[in-house]
Amino acid sequence: MNTFGYIYNNSFNASVPSQNMIAFNYEDIDDSQFSFNLFINAITKYILVATTYDSNTIGAFSIISNGIGPVQFVIQQ
Repeated sequence: MNTFGYIYNNSFNASVPSQNMIAFNYEDIDDSQFSFNLFINAITKYILVATTYDSNTIGAFSIISNGIGPVQFVIQQ
């Protein structure tokens, strides 16, 4: 499953996908997964948008974070 990932600062607008985008990655790891190495601010809301190259493609995926503080993930569809 070929994946794309986007990171947005504070909000995501599907009608204007470049607005607030701070990072983008495609197939960084083993030609099918994306990854980010970012320094982020603890008081800022970030949005991860994960999608696939081909439409109607579904499958399991993992989100892994590490650093000196906790990270909270809220899943929205």
